[in-house]
Amino acid sequence: MIYDLFIITEGGLGIYHKSFAHSTIDDQLLSGFLTAISDFSKETMGEKLSKIDVQTEQLVIHFDRTLKITIAALASQKDNLSLIKKTLMEIAEAFYLQFKDYLLKGKLDISVIREKFDPTIEQIVENKIRKRGWQMDLLGLAIGGLILVLFSFITINFLSDFLSRYFFTGGTSYEPLTNLFNFASITARLQFFLLIGIVPSAIAIGYISGSSKWKHAFGLTLILVGTFLVSNWLLGFVAGQAQRARVFELSINAITINLIIILYLPLYLLSCFIFIYIGGLSLEKRYFYPIPPEKEILYSSGKKQK
Repeated sequence: MIYDLFIITEGGLGIYHKSFAHSTIDDQLLSGFLTAISDFSKETMGEKLSKIDVQTEQLVIHFDRTLKITIAALASQKDNLSLIKKTLMEIAEAFYLQFKDYLLKGKLDISVIREKFDPTIEQIVENKIRKRGWQMDLLGLAIGGLILVLFSFITINFLSDFLSRYFFTGGTSYEPLTNLFNFASITARLQFFLLIGIVPSAIAIGYISGSSKWKHAFGLTLILVGTFLVSNWLLGFVAGQAQRARVFELSINAITINLIIILYLPLYLLSCFIFIYIGGLSLEKRYFYPIPPEKEILYSSGKKQK
């Protein structure tokens, strides 16, 4: 989440400061500091500074060559850098559209900017906040787990049709499947279709949870894989029921299911982790983390952050 936003002229004058959290930052002091350090970096390294890391926070700087202003944002290290930069460019465009008449006339009043630009900034930033936390983790796991379980039952139907179509010797003649190659082929197809089911499940979990941190992704992976193992057990159970009903004659017992799980478990773990991470990263590129409760303040419009 963006904690503080600054707009600074080319000469180093701070013309706008918006704080979304409890802050003791002197905007004029910071404006002078950013101007000096940006000029220094341009002289020594050939380009202006674009980012400063400050412990758990980051100061991201965007220079608009058209307006000749610098827009800086103090944000959490959790927030995606590309999203912050994109937001700063959006703010620069909104600033130009709202104050272009003042800019053309050369009558840009600081008091007017602070009065009229606050609602615009609040709307831009508020639309880019998405709640995180254990509630969203549970919601993601519920939706992802449901997708996976439903996909498992679809796979069961496919397996039954596959056996009937390719391995039975006749329409009503149910010969036992004794060929090891056939059994390996069936289990490989079964796991392939289950792995396809992992992709939307894992992406849904990662996107709803909204975090690409590897520890978070790994924790969700373990839970999803647990759901996956239950789905495998359900497949074995339904296959056993189908065998009793003579839908097909294939001995899938607990030992067989466990062997299949052990064989494919590393692939399950890797697939879940990768796609949960991708889902979390996708949300981070679109939405900020919310402001921590201890730093939260009331907006100037009187609305509290949701």
